[in-house]
Amino acid sequence: YETINRNRELTGKPPLQVLCLANANRLANPLFIGLGLLEKAEAMSRNGQELSIIGSRGICMVNLCRSEISGKKRATALYRFTGDNDFSQMALSNKFAGEDETSTIGSRPLREYTPMVSIGEITIYRHKSRGEYHVSTHKSGTPSAFGVGEMERERFKKSYFWLWREYIGNRVTFENRLCEILLTEYFK
Repeated sequence: YETINRNRELTGKPPLQVLCLANANRLANPLFIGLGLLEKAEAMSRNGQELSIIGSRGICMVNLCRSEISGKKRATALYRFTGDNDFSQMALSNKFAGEDETSTIGSRPLREYTPMVSIGEITIYRHKSRGEYHVSTHKSGTPSAFGVGEMERERFKKSYFWLWREYIGNRVTFENRLCEILLTEYFK
């Protein structure tokens, strides 16, 4: 964008407009994460909101979840064949795969937890009496900290490899979907 737009605005010309179009395959896509739009996109999808304008940033997000053509396509051979699965939900209603799995999402009283480690934007807390963990964007205390560069992520994975097992064992909760996505990204 910078190469093409360069100094247009400095010379009085309007900025170039960028349109990004995609299927709703993954909520955890690099564009949503990088631009800080993940929580907004998740809320729009959860609430059935089709349009959101973030005027201060010049962003308009559209999620057509009640398309007339999609309603008609539900009766076609392909969607009768696939039934009501992640693919048909994505293709017909713009629902992100795994979006309804929210049992581990929600705030927790952090006073019951001890900060254990921070990596990037998230802090991982250990419950003071139960064998469970919570991930939040709220930082408190002075836990050990890792950056998100390649070497720092490798150090984190080696030091906290056991935390992945806890996650798979459903003993990790998350303040919001972004926290879960970031944790899984840091373990890649």
